[in-house]
Amino acid sequence: MDSIAPDAKEWSQAWRTRQNQSRAGDSPTRAQQTRQRIVESARNVFAARGFEGVSLRDIATQAGVTHGLLRHHFGSKEDIWRAVIDTCVADYLAELAPLLADAEQQGCTPAEMLKAGARLLILTAASQPDMTRLLLHEGMAGGPRLAYFMEQIAPIRARMAPRFQAMQRAGGLPQFTDDTFLLALMMLGAVPFAVTAFANGLCRVDLLAPDQVEKHVNCVLATLFPEQKDQDDWRPMFFPSLDARL
Repeated sequence: MDSIAPDAKEWSQAWRTRQNQSRAGDSPTRAQQTRQRIVESARNVFAARGFEGVSLRDIATQAGVTHGLLRHHFGSKEDIWRAVIDTCVADYLAELAPLLADAEQQGCTPAEMLKAGARLLILTAASQPDMTRLLLHEGMAGGPRLAYFMEQIAPIRARMAPRFQAMQRAGGLPQFTDDTFLLALMMLGAVPFAVTAFANGLCRVDLLAPDQVEKHVNCVLATLFPEQKDQDDWRPMFFPSLDARL
């Protein structure tokens, strides 16, 4: 079985470092508080409108700071966007790290390891939909910002690839490459949480409700791993009106 322990440990250590910094920074300076507020506000508006749809004044208004103070902390809109991406990816990996480290302690088959990784990615996407929204905006536009985004999410790709390759050596998922599998996982598993208004209206559910998140995870895994799917997993999410008949 391919091991992911080294990177999982690194991510876990990074997560613990962030937690310790957070505890140590219970009383951040006013400048740190302002910078954090700017990044959080920019994250909201960038995720909703994309880079081109947001101005520095939009961010300043959202953060409740003056345009001059915004420029004092960040030289350009590009600088703020990069800070947002850095923060989003760090938060994403911080959430994955302890879960991946726990999964690594258990002896699993390649299929079980890949499914565990897929499940963790979907659950993290559900709890942090802005990450996917930001990626969708840049994925449509292309260019240097997308290239920067791809660099930041490289650790996620690196951790999924050996799991996928181990499963293929065992004879599974011959229809995919490691990259097309990750693409399918992102499109099926993560994107619905980024477009919840559409998903909720189409499926007539609250996709972010805990029970619906679990049903969505099961549905995606049953689709990507059909040899192990439970037929009952997909019915409630996509055809909730069938529940009374089944």
